[in-house]
Amino acid sequence: MIRPQDSIWQEGFESLSTSELIALLIKGNAPHWQAELLGAQLMAKVGQNLATLERTSLAELTAIKGIGRAKALTILAAFELGRRRRHDVRRLTQKMESSRSVYEFMRPSLGHLDHEEFWVLFLNAAHGVEGISQLSKGGVTSTVVDLRLLIKKALDYRAVAMILIHNHPSGAVAPSESDKKLTRRITQAAQQMDLRVLDHLIVAEKDYFSFADAQLI
Repeated sequence: MIRPQDSIWQEGFESLSTSELIALLIKGNAPHWQAELLGAQLMAKVGQNLATLERTSLAELTAIKGIGRAKALTILAAFELGRRRRHDVRRLTQKMESSRSVYEFMRPSLGHLDHEEFWVLFLNAAHGVEGISQLSKGGVTSTVVDLRLLIKKALDYRAVAMILIHNHPSGAVAPSESDKKLTRRITQAAQQMDLRVLDHLIVAEKDYFSFADAQLI
């Protein structure tokens, strides 16, 4: 039997199935056939869908027989590295020219989450992305933003404009009154530092809401 490591040397990572790639992550000291079997069982558990696996929580992973805390953390860390790489590549090449472009930029990181996160894109004068930062991570229905930290990061990136983004795990993208109030507070604080808030997007997996498109900003 050809081991996955041998296939990689001969034909590259593309030659491996998804379950074989997972087996490489979780193998540890186990025989490779045992890790491959566990990888196949894990993919079967999520319907052969990597997006479903990415959304699986640490608790859900460790509830699967054979997946301990270390293996679960390794799998989730691999997904996090993938998300960060996507951000790095897009940051170098993409300009934020519409609410749709912002949504496509952020949806892979926020659309699948089961809790709220608040992010900010820091832009230059040409609307290119100079930096991206997660400002807070909250519960299912709310998150808190530190205005002083937000302004400090904007100055650190030498940004001239910002786009605010947070997700609604429920999938409903209509802004709440607290969303509107927070947007006003951030906009007012930014104006005092000659910074523009161009938009605030509420992101879900299949839809989004733009404050700018709705003329609320």
